[in-house]
Amino acid sequence: MKHGIFSKVVVLKGELRSEYYSLWHSLIEDFNPVGPFEDGLVEMLAVTRWHQRRLLIAEGAEIRAEREFMEFDQEQKQLNEAGVRYAPDRRNTGLICKISSLENLAECLAFLRLLKSSVRGQGLPNPVADAIMSRLYGELDGTHFVPRLYLVYLISAQAATIPEHLRKPGSSPEDFKKDFLTVVDSEMDAIIATQAKRSLIEANRMDVEFLRRSLPDSARLDQLMRYGATLDRTFDRTLNQLERTQRIRRASRSRRQSA
Repeated sequence: MKHGIFSKVVVLKGELRSEYYSLWHSLIEDFNPVGPFEDGLVEMLAVTRWHQRRLLIAEGAEIRAEREFMEFDQEQKQLNEAGVRYAPDRRNTGLICKISSLENLAECLAFLRLLKSSVRGQGLPNPVADAIMSRLYGELDGTHFVPRLYLVYLISAQAATIPEHLRKPGSSPEDFKKDFLTVVDSEMDAIIATQAKRSLIEANRMDVEFLRRSLPDSARLDQLMRYGATLDRTFDRTLNQLERTQRIRRASRSRRQSA
C-alpha cells in the first residue's frame, strides 16, 4: 500500500492520509484483489471514493460559508445603516426615526431610561432631558410632525416654569413631571413591544434564509453536481471492470481445476 500509484497525490494538505489508507484497506478486504491489475482497480475505487468524500465536504463548506457569514453580513449592514444617523449636516435625524435595527431600538430604550431617571431626579426642565430629547427626535425646524413624547415634554417643561401664583389647581411641576413620566413609560412599552416583534421577525427570517441556503448557489451547485456525476460514473466503470476481471479469473481457475 505504501507504493500505490496514487498514494502520494490523492491526499491533499489538511486531509488525513491514515483515513485514506483505512478506506483503501477496507476495499482490499472487501474485494480481495489478486495481481497488480486488480490491485490497481481497487486502488482506483479507493481514489474515487475519496474524491466523493471530498465532494461532500466541499458541499458542506459551501453551505457553511453561506450560513455562517450571513449573520455577520447582516450585522455589518445594520451598522452601516446606523452610521447614517451621526451625519452632522443632516436635520431631523433623530435616533427614534431610525429604528431599522434591534441595535437602534436598544439604544432608544437606553436613552428613554436615562431620560426617565433624569426627570425623576431633576424635574422639568433640565439640560440632560433637553439633550436626550434632541438626540432621540432630532432638531425641530417647523416643517415636521412633532412626536407625542417630544410635544408633551415641551408643554410640560414650559408649564413647569410658570410662577406658582399663575398656575391652575392640580398643575404643579410635580404633576407635570408625573404626566410626562407616564408618557415616557408608554413610549418605552411601545419600543419593547417593537423589539419583541422585530426579534421574532428576524428569527423567522433567519430560519427561512437557512432553508434557502441549504444548498450552494446555482453556479456552484451545477459544478458540484457535474463533478459528482463524473465521480459516480468513474466508480461504476471501475467497479464493473473489477467484478468482470474477477469473474474471468475465477472462471479460468475453475476450468483449470476441472481439467
